[in-house]
Amino acid sequence: MRRVNYTKYIEEDFGIDANDLLSALGGFFLNSGFYEFDSHSLEQLKQAIRRALEEGEALQGEARERFQEQWNNLSPEQREQFLERMARKMEQEGYVTRQETKQGPRVEVTDKAIDFLGFKTLKDLMGALGRSSFGAHETRELATGVESSGAS
Repeated sequence: MRRVNYTKYIEEDFGIDANDLLSALGGFFLNSGFYEFDSHSLEQLKQAIRRALEEGEALQGEARERFQEQWNNLSPEQREQFLERMARKMEQEGYVTRQETKQGPRVEVTDKAIDFLGFKTLKDLMGALGRSSFGAHETRELATGVESSGAS
């Protein structure tokens, strides 16, 4: 069952949650060396965010269609500002840290992001094996699993 997080809707961010964005960027972080704590440029992160949003990985159903419609109406400058806000949102949530270097801003994944991605990967793996979350499995018994007639 999908968990629902309620956050304040900000129109300029299209209501995109940092957790959903991190989930969509999981492959980028794990495949690109972020998992090994390499730092990458802020531009690489913003391009990965752009790809995840344009391919619809961060949004579901109607929100995806609404985003695509609004995204196509943005100017290149507005798109760049939006991607900067999304990178900043990930930083504010504690998923990445930004460091200024001579080559420009660099970002590194945090322990919080690695924990989140590890848990998500494990949950996806267990779901693929047919396991379900606590209390959501079939049993022969109709009881809650707690004996009420046992001796004290």
